[in-house]
Amino acid sequence: MNMRRVLAVSVLLLAGASSVWAQRPEIEITARAVRMEITGTNPGFVDPEQDFTSEIEVATGVGLGVNLFLTDSISLETTVTLIESDLLISLFADDGPRAVYPNEMIPITLGLQYHVRPVRWLDLYAGAGGAYILFEDVDDVGRLALEDVNRLEIDDKTGFMANIGATFELRGSLGLNIDLKYLDVEPDVTIGFDRGDFVDEQKATFDPVMISAGVAWRF
Repeated sequence: MNMRRVLAVSVLLLAGASSVWAQRPEIEITARAVRMEITGTNPGFVDPEQDFTSEIEVATGVGLGVNLFLTDSISLETTVTLIESDLLISLFADDGPRAVYPNEMIPITLGLQYHVRPVRWLDLYAGAGGAYILFEDVDDVGRLALEDVNRLEIDDKTGFMANIGATFELRGSLGLNIDLKYLDVEPDVTIGFDRGDFVDEQKATFDPVMISAGVAWRF
């Protein structure tokens, strides 16, 4: 999977959506710096029967969002984020050999937001919707640093999304946006072993929180 190509296509789709809705009184485009905190704990580390354990470590990235205001208080936001993370694989319980694989993921979210506007310069909001995360597989066997492993895959997943945030007006149509999104997502991590084409799979407890800050442009 060419993750950067997927991101480029997604950005074009977002730009197209904003042009379609350009006649509406308010559209907000936000460029963000993102930090992803992992809230889940991996059950494999406490299960001696697992052939391997997996853990996605704290990650950072950049994102773009388009928010279409349907009314003064309700909006529809879609976001695309490119995250650079590390996938930690440990074989045969937590004292076995380990390897760290750089991994790219693209969370895409779509949700409705309710905006509370007590003052003009501050836009507080809360929302909910869905998330879809594209994960990069390790297709190059040469990158598989663990002996006896010949395949490593992470399934793309959908899940629930909830978020809260605020936009502070800076000057005119520009604002400072702070946003927090919780994604209820549990990807399946699959490893193929050389011994008899044996395959083992586990569900990684992921449940990330994306904390972001960026510049919003409303028009």
